Amino acid sequence: MIVRATRRRDFYQGIVRIFLEHPLTAPPEQLEGAVYSYLRGAWRQYQMLAIAVLDLGFEVELARRYLAESASAGVELQKRTGKSSSPEVLQTLFRIGVCRDPRAARAFSAGYLETPEGRRGAVSVRMMAPTPAPDDHWWHLANALALFHRGSADELTLALDELASLPPRKQFARSAEWWSAIVRLAVLCLAAPTPDPFVQLGLVAEVNQRMFARDDRDLFYEAWFAELAMSFASAAAQRGWLVPGEDPHPSMPLRLLTLAPIDLPPHRWSALSPVDPALVSAIQRSAAGRR
Repeated sequence: MIVRATRRRDFYQGIVRIFLEHPLTAPPEQLEGAVYSYLRGAWRQYQMLAIAVLDLGFEVELARRYLAESASAGVELQKRTGKSSSPEVLQTLFRIGVCRDPRAARAFSAGYLETPEGRRGAVSVRMMAPTPAPDDHWWHLANALALFHRGSADELTLALDELASLPPRKQFARSAEWWSAIVRLAVLCLAAPTPDPFVQLGLVAEVNQRMFARDDRDLFYEAWFAELAMSFASAAAQRGWLVPGEDPHPSMPLRLLTLAPIDLPPHRWSALSPVDPALVSAIQRSAAGRR
């Protein structure tokens, strides 16, 4: 089980309401605000379907399919609007990572590093301040991972040195604990000669349970499905880490990183893809409080 037990029925009722009863359809492409809302909605809703697949015990390949669709929406959002957000970039790079498509990761990362969020010193729409804003949990992590995927070795070395030198974050309760754990994971995955992040992933997952417990209501599911951490695990796999057949924590289904490579699918400018009928039935049962 990935979904938190106390939020299980709410989660599945949300999928029924926003995906099954009121499915997204693409707006006219010239309406910039509507385009952003549509693509970000697709990015989020496909993630919710992938979580449901894993939580309900369906084949991991189906979860990968929805994560790939989500990543495709994220790539399209960046291309069309340039409104990248550092935490969402980390999540999107994980979703590209489950495709094991390094060319797509490289192109997306190069694009991010040229957006207002990604360029050092530009004004971030997310923070409404020049990047990196003080005490920003996300920017330095996304910067390092994007530099890795772009293939900027010298800049990556400097970015990791900077990351490791930053003081503990203070933005939220338990931020310092989480920051320490995720920075160690990032350096291990991106710089260790022979990365093996299994133990550190488990330590990060334990902190996630405490750090992100309050964020369920905001649809930020890191305590359930640890994409921020697994974005770095995906990079370690790209560097040669042999992903084991067991998971360090239920929120980290590493088998997603062992599937055969596929190309990231292009985003289809239309209604979202149909949902597997068996999955629809299972979602509806869970929304009604039945198993």
